[in-house]
Order: sequence, then structure tokens, then C-alpha cells
Amino acid sequence: MMRRRRWSARVLGADHPDTLTAAGNLAVSLWHQEKHDEAEKMQREVLAVQQQVRGAEHADTLTTAGNLAVSFKRHGKHAEAEKMQHECLQ
Repeated sequence: MMRRRRWSARVLGADHPDTLTAAGNLAVSLWHQEKHDEAEKMQREVLAVQQQVRGAEHADTLTTAGNLAVSFKRHGKHAEAEKMQHECLQ
């Protein structure tokens, strides 16, 4: 995520909610292009920043965590998906 700075990160900052949303959307697009490793890496980066900036219980953080869990599941990482889903429910 941090290497892919565009106008949002440059103007608003790397930890701005709109920048994080844009990065999360890019991760979903990468996943749909079957660039699973790159998408997962970006989702993990977005999640880490959201947890620091907004907190683990914020709706955007939980959405990103849920998206990452779906990515894990669809990529055959079922144990990681289950763990992430449990974390989202706590």
C-alpha cells in the first residue's frame, strides 16, 4: 500500500480514511484479477494501519478484516480465514 501512493496518499496522507478505503478497494480489484498474494499483502497493510489509526473495533477496520478473511478462504487458507472471522466477532 505505501509504495502505491497516488493523489489520495499524497494529498490526504497515508493514514487518512479515504486513502485507506482506496487502498482497500485496490486490494479487492487485485484479488479479482487473481493477484492473490499482492491483494493479501495490501489488505494486511491496510488492516494494520486501520488498527493503529481507527482501532480494532471500528467498522472500517472490521470490514477490512472481513475482506481479508474472505481472501484467505478463497485462497485455500481456511485456518487463517477462521481465525480472522473469530477476531471479527469478538
